[in-house]
Amino acid sequence: MQNDRLDNVIFPTFEEALGMLELAKNRQESFKGFFSGNVRNNIDQTIEDLIFLIAEILDLKLKDKNVFHKKLIENLIKSDEIKNTTFISLNYDILIDNAIVLAHEYTDLYYGIDFVNYQFPNDWHRPNMERSIKLLKVHGSLNWLYCPVCKKMVLTPGEKGATKLFYISKIRSRKLSYCCRLCEGNYVPVLIPPTYFKELSNPFLIQIWNMAEEELKECEKIIFCGYSMPDADIHIKYLIKRGLINRNIDKPEVIIINNRNGKNPYEIENEIIRYKRIFGENINYTEKSFQEFAENPMIYL
Repeated sequence: MQNDRLDNVIFPTFEEALGMLELAKNRQESFKGFFSGNVRNNIDQTIEDLIFLIAEILDLKLKDKNVFHKKLIENLIKSDEIKNTTFISLNYDILIDNAIVLAHEYTDLYYGIDFVNYQFPNDWHRPNMERSIKLLKVHGSLNWLYCPVCKKMVLTPGEKGATKLFYISKIRSRKLSYCCRLCEGNYVPVLIPPTYFKELSNPFLIQIWNMAEEELKECEKIIFCGYSMPDADIHIKYLIKRGLINRNIDKPEVIIINNRNGKNPYEIENEIIRYKRIFGENINYTEKSFQEFAENPMIYL
């Protein structure tokens, strides 16, 4: 197909493509004329390629785009609200991570799990819990890698390790290696793809999900930024429901910040309905964008 004809093609979404591949993998089936050789390996490889494509797109689109994440952290530090804030992120990107690290004079970054880096000198330091900002990334992160041999997680500070792993796997050069420093096992990315069939068996992600649930049980406010509560995120809805129903205190205040210039009113209406299905009528769906919130977070804190 010629490149100039691609604009006329209606491609499936990542959710649809990955969902069908995951279903085929689970049923040990395939599609006529699409795979050859070892069917299971080909399906696994295609799923891996799509996940890495997501990582690559994020790497390109979000490069040098963390101005407002920095602004948010700076304003939370100025107002002294940072110590009362826990971030639960559904994104792979490391924009908010880097914003927290840049404020290192005042804060440490705590992901809720231990990394093997703590064992190595002059590497990532163990965070000081008295001054740590908790960032729980329930779908994984571009700067996390997992060794399935020794079952350790490594942090790749300053770079997106998952993206680098992708390039190395494609080049397949013996001169390039990205192996575990303890056992020389091959790292794998820790990214939960946007599909209806989410695999949440990684022990570190399980620990993060449990911690996120505890935070939802105890918080006074939940502020959603840039999140539309999509239908595919049934696991997130389950996490939220567990956090809400198992509380011993009053329900939290729920604030949604997800506006943008030119947003379709029909899109807004459906978004509000999805939130009300989870939280009921008691939500505050604002007209603010994330950029506006970052400039003045105290209006809702």
